[in-house]
Amino acid sequence: MIHRLLNTTVFRLSLVYALLFSLVAAIAMVSVYWVVERHIIRQTDAQLELQADVLLNRYGFSDTHSLFRDILRRNQRLEDSPDKRFYYYELFNQRNSDISKNFRAEYITNDARTGKQLFATQSLNETINFSLLKDQKQPARILIRMLPNNYQLLVATDLTEQQSLLDDVSGSMWLAITGIVLLSLLGGGLIGYGVLRRIDSVRQTAGEIINGDLSQRMAVTGRNDEFDRLSIVLNSMLQRIEQLMQAMREVTDNLAHDLRNPLNRLRNRLETNQFRDPASTDFQCLNQDAMQDVDDLIKTFNALLGIAQVESGVQRDD
Repeated sequence: MIHRLLNTTVFRLSLVYALLFSLVAAIAMVSVYWVVERHIIRQTDAQLELQADVLLNRYGFSDTHSLFRDILRRNQRLEDSPDKRFYYYELFNQRNSDISKNFRAEYITNDARTGKQLFATQSLNETINFSLLKDQKQPARILIRMLPNNYQLLVATDLTEQQSLLDDVSGSMWLAITGIVLLSLLGGGLIGYGVLRRIDSVRQTAGEIINGDLSQRMAVTGRNDEFDRLSIVLNSMLQRIEQLMQAMREVTDNLAHDLRNPLNRLRNRLETNQFRDPASTDFQCLNQDAMQDVDDLIKTFNALLGIAQVESGVQRDD
């Protein structure tokens, strides 16, 4: 049953449409995922810029000693906090350590207010020696802002919440795609099973008709679908065939009755004539009557052939 169901055209079409719809849904969901990811990145970059602006607006570009102390104080609070979410700050002198050399920037901005800024997502340990996550490869969003006097300000934040949100979106996407495929297969299986039942009903009725029961008819459910319309046409055809077969039986019976008497007379005359002298007058009369009976039979057959030709519309010159 399952093998026959899998071979049905309806199930195969449902499978094709399920795959196409799943592909379209997957493309749409990947687009949504990409939009959400880009929005999160832009939002995170804006927060990093805000943190850098807060530091620099408080102390300016010249008071690097105060800026160092504030950064150390902020990082100390990070070390004392059990929360793994963080904002990490670092100030480097480019002459001593140019951290931008090992920094794979995703994009760079350069305007009059902020100056040159580099943004990327990578492990903080790949950029600096980050002791809080020394044994981990936790990705972070990193901003490096170029300052006057060859200084570089690094501001980094973890992506724990953002990654969790993206994981939820990704999980929902795969769940939705899986649900679409399963529901499509289930719907295709149910539709194919319904079609298979109707076809089995037609096949069973056709088998009974082949076995000689011309009174059988295709089932009509009253749904007025394509199967009902096909069944109505087939039933009309079967009704016409049954009528023709009935008419054929009646013609055969009538023909048997009409031919029996002339054939009996012809046989009797031939049987009687075999004992007469061929030169006698009675023999010639009986022979003439037999020929007349044969002519009557030929006329009957010619009449039947003429009726058949008229009904079929085919004229034969025999």
